Amino acid sequence: MDSFGSPLETLLPQPSERDLLFAAVCLHVGTIDPDQFAAIRHEGSAGPLPEVLVQRGWIEPTDRPHLEYLANRYLQSHNGDCQAAIAQLLANARRAVNAIETLAPDSTIAVSPPTANPNEFHSPDVEISPPTQSRYSFSSVHAVGGMGRVWRAQDEQLQREVALKELRPDQVNNSKTAARFVREALLTAQLEHPGVVPVYELTTQAKSGQPFYAMRFVHGGTLSEAVRAFHAKRESGQVESLELVRLLTAFTAVCNTIGYAHSRGVIHRDLKGDNVILGDFGEVIVLDWGVAKRLGQPDDDPASFSDMAPSRPGLTLQGEIVGTPAYMAPEQAEGRLDAIDERTDVYGLGAMLYEILTGKPPFVGERTMEVLQQAMRGNPKAPREHWPEVPVGLEEICLKAMARQPEQRFARADELGKAVQQWQDTQRRRAEDALRRQTEILTSILNSMSEGVVVSDHEGKTLLVNQAAERMLGLSSESLAAPQGNAKYFKPDETTEFELHELPLTRAMQGEEVDDVQMFVRTEAKPDGFWASANARPLRDETGALRGGVVVFRDITERKQFEMELVRSRERFELAVRGSQDGLWDWDPRTGEIYYSPQWKAIIGYEDHEIGQRIEEWEQRLHPDDRERVIAANKAHIDGLTPHYQCEYRLRHKDGSYRWILARGVALRDANGVTYRIAGSHVDITDRKRAEEANTR
Repeated sequence: MDSFGSPLETLLPQPSERDLLFAAVCLHVGTIDPDQFAAIRHEGSAGPLPEVLVQRGWIEPTDRPHLEYLANRYLQSHNGDCQAAIAQLLANARRAVNAIETLAPDSTIAVSPPTANPNEFHSPDVEISPPTQSRYSFSSVHAVGGMGRVWRAQDEQLQREVALKELRPDQVNNSKTAARFVREALLTAQLEHPGVVPVYELTTQAKSGQPFYAMRFVHGGTLSEAVRAFHAKRESGQVESLELVRLLTAFTAVCNTIGYAHSRGVIHRDLKGDNVILGDFGEVIVLDWGVAKRLGQPDDDPASFSDMAPSRPGLTLQGEIVGTPAYMAPEQAEGRLDAIDERTDVYGLGAMLYEILTGKPPFVGERTMEVLQQAMRGNPKAPREHWPEVPVGLEEICLKAMARQPEQRFARADELGKAVQQWQDTQRRRAEDALRRQTEILTSILNSMSEGVVVSDHEGKTLLVNQAAERMLGLSSESLAAPQGNAKYFKPDETTEFELHELPLTRAMQGEEVDDVQMFVRTEAKPDGFWASANARPLRDETGALRGGVVVFRDITERKQFEMELVRSRERFELAVRGSQDGLWDWDPRTGEIYYSPQWKAIIGYEDHEIGQRIEEWEQRLHPDDRERVIAANKAHIDGLTPHYQCEYRLRHKDGSYRWILARGVALRDANGVTYRIAGSHVDITDRKRAEEANTR
């Protein structure tokens, strides 16, 4: 048995050449780098090279059988000529590396050699429509891909806008690329699904003879663009809660489209967000089937997509890499074309989900070969390492889809889509349950309030009315009547009715904040009316857009009645004060503030505005011989030692003379007997006192 474990023992060269062939295969598929290849070439090995490379950790034990298989395959393709196989492999490796390094890590790789005859761009087994001289008018280039470019054009025959895809100018002489291009047109046309853009015609240009095909033009942006916009908003704190749901819904549609393609025996092999269009009207379209293939068949020319066509030599050999490195499954990055099946697309879908969750593809780097080597290892960071708020359930789904071993992934694309959909359904049910509980709690709180609450949308339709509002305003939460109901709202004069645009809720619906608007309200249930104070606020969504308004009514009838009674009491007091011939006073012992009626001030010769409101000013006007006695009498009554306050004393007049005053008063006490107010009257008894003095003389 040879070091490759192959039955082709008679074809194998000497060990040194076998080792060099094995090393060339490793270099070609990227499991070793050029420096390691040079070391093998100059140092040799002290045993079978595959075992030595495994011991050094340069290749994985699981990679060895596949690499040995590739070496044997190349040896067979060169009739046992090891040196020729090695030369071809090294030439292919140089060409592949040069081609790959000209591409960005997120570009599609489909390396193909140019043809000697540029006119042989398709298989003679495929019929292509003859050129149509003037049916299409090319307007502008819409997009450029790995092997083709798409024009916006007008179909003059059917008078509609179409997309025309043709080979890039630098690819028109590449027979393999041209064959892939024709194959893409045929395959896309045969996948009749809402998620695959319909192909109208495959034809050639009249002058150049180069192929192009017409298809529906979809207005919209790519999934990758939507993902970048989502994460830009997320990082700035402006993302809407439903945006992730929209992306996941689009992703599920992609899974269903790929599931359909798999049911038709087709795998895409280049799944990424840039190859998905999100139409302006809800379309989710999977594009770029240029590197797709039918399962069970080699990467064949266009004839393999016709059921009547015979089998032809493959366009892609084992070891060639097809796809986009940043999104590749390990078996795809290693060029193991025989291991690529539906689960490879499942990995690509998982990589697409990874980008939705994190805002970046699974594998990133400055150099394409660096990214390709990461893809071979197949161990990207967990999404939550990029964004800790990634839902755990979605991370688990994503990592299962991207498992390194194909058998550990979802078996089918639609299973992956269903897993994401089930996660969304579970989250929606949880949200609905939480919302229902919150609504029940909110309703309970609102119905326990004494204030009436009315919520309206931006069109004035009632959304919510609590029980207090139903009682106060005669509204019904079931009828969804206008927010104002049948109530009539009057201004404080109880006569002038509010105009509709003046009402607090209407003003709130226009974006205004309204505080403590007092109104008199009459309803059918309360025809005599009641007083209410209204506060209103606008309702806005997460973007700040107006969505309605909410108003809170508080019944202030008792307060208004008290205020009006107080006003009437003050009016009565004012009339009593002004009609009294006595001077009236009102003193607060706690603050020292005192009120003197105009008549009180007039007794001692002052105008109404000339005396302050402090007790100290009264004390200073007391006659020196009376001051101590009067203050003591005052204190005795405050302390509750006398039932009434009555005292005669002299007060200084404005002209400097003194007037005799008879002061009477009574104290108001709290429940603890503490005096908090004394009020009484002053009477001028100067004439009486003078008469008494005259009689005594």
